[in-house]
Amino acid sequence: MSLLALLLALALERGLTQFFHLREPRWLDRYYDWIARRLGAGGTGTRVPVALVAVLFPVLPVAAVGWVLGSHLLGMPQLAFTVLVLLVSFGPRDLRDEVDDYVAALERGDGDEAARRAKELLEADASGRGAGLRDAVEEAIFVQSNNRIFGVIFWFMVLGPAGAWLFRVSDLLRRRAAFQGARGDMHDSLGRALVALHGLLAWIPARLAAVSFALAGSFEDAVGNWRVAVDRATESALDRSEDLLARVGKASLQPSVAGLAPESLDAATARGALAHRCARNVDLAGGDRAAGAGGLRRVRLPVLLVAVLATSVADAAPPRRIVSLAPNLTEIAYAAGAGPALVGTVAWSDYPPAARDLPQVGDGWRIDLERVLALRPDVVLAWNPGTPRATIERLRTLHLEVIEVPTYRLADVPAALRLVGDLAGTRATAEPVAQRFEAEVQRLRQQHAGGTVLRVMVQIEDRPLFTVNGRHVISEIVELCGGRNVFAELAQIAPQIDAEAVLARDPEVILGADGGVDALRAQWQRWPRLTAVRKGTIYALPADILARASPRLPQGAQAVCAALDDARQRLQ
Repeated sequence: MSLLALLLALALERGLTQFFHLREPRWLDRYYDWIARRLGAGGTGTRVPVALVAVLFPVLPVAAVGWVLGSHLLGMPQLAFTVLVLLVSFGPRDLRDEVDDYVAALERGDGDEAARRAKELLEADASGRGAGLRDAVEEAIFVQSNNRIFGVIFWFMVLGPAGAWLFRVSDLLRRRAAFQGARGDMHDSLGRALVALHGLLAWIPARLAAVSFALAGSFEDAVGNWRVAVDRATESALDRSEDLLARVGKASLQPSVAGLAPESLDAATARGALAHRCARNVDLAGGDRAAGAGGLRRVRLPVLLVAVLATSVADAAPPRRIVSLAPNLTEIAYAAGAGPALVGTVAWSDYPPAARDLPQVGDGWRIDLERVLALRPDVVLAWNPGTPRATIERLRTLHLEVIEVPTYRLADVPAALRLVGDLAGTRATAEPVAQRFEAEVQRLRQQHAGGTVLRVMVQIEDRPLFTVNGRHVISEIVELCGGRNVFAELAQIAPQIDAEAVLARDPEVILGADGGVDALRAQWQRWPRLTAVRKGTIYALPADILARASPRLPQGAQAVCAALDDARQRLQ
């Protein structure tokens, strides 16, 4: 029955947002003020029992009603009452709304409003914190997740609805005391007594929450920060729990950052964006996973751990809306199973055909920032090296999560597939595609190992004449098939060259775009001394495949290998 009540409360908490204002127990603020005026006289020794009475007094009626209802009418009245108490006690949607309001203020550039919204999360004045405000808000999210979610669930599992309400009341009274003065400097002894009492109630759930963060994220980083928190001397049990949650929670985000390209990613920016995404998706979504547990009274703590793991804010919720800033990234997203999450892309995104129906935000080099913002993306995928740096930085100043995806080499494509799969929660779809890509590349490498190495020039434009250097993925494919790029040493990845440079290197093979092999060969007939012209080893290749570092690259590689195999026969 308790588990059913929890699941019903979770479902209702998601849907009945229009009634949330009814569960704001403002009367507890007046109740605290009355207690402080009437019963708060005396020293610390007298205020400890006053704090205990202040917390227990609102809880006793809940416990009494639950006891009276008992198992009457098959327990249905008690079930309804329990669900009602949980709805009043829960706070995940409240936490999400507070974070959304804070993020919205940042997006508007309203620093004063952002500071006011941050105050609700920090329980302290947020003005004057400058660049440190974002870090403080990130830490507060993990702390508040225990106060609004984990602690309520834990005490519900232990004491039923009275336990959930007990924890909620202790937290609300403590918050009221905190807002009477600066956090951490509350000279009022009643406030300190309430902090001590809440610290005792929060001690176990805080550590279970920290365990869930560690298991869901970077375990080693989280454990290391746990040790730091244990070694750090703090004033109260609540301070120690909050320090632990903040340190372990932030450390648990490390795998999401480490999984991205270190050479192209501002880790601090990514960590902040990920924390925002985690916070904006704080929700108790683990009902179905917990539903299979039987014998609730025998396994209360295991069920609690399942619920905690299911609600972890450590990169738990995949982004629901993705914008791609390059055709190859769009193709990668579809191949990784993230197609349903794509809400925008750029021009020339024509594969798969469904990509043609997506709204376009630019052409890859010129991005319309207003269009991007209008699509409300959770994640923006930028192409490294294609997306302009200024565009990336501007998007980040608008508080969008921008992830740079490097696609210099063949190995970058399966890595990008796995990255996007992790972001979209579709790793099960992305992994087989990545493995097939790697297997096909390895097959081609083994098949063409040890053959005659041919001098190759890759022509990507003819007027003016452009080629690629050794860092371009097409050059790697040429090497894979047993060729050597004659312009590999040039500094630019796609340098402009002239006919004299081609004549000096005398390539044995010329690979050009698929505008037609006849037109390509006619272009080079003016230089009959070139080996490729004399031997007829000029080939047109599928540019839409080779020009994109996408999952279709092995198809383009097969075409390159076939061309070089034919050239070897002609050159004999």
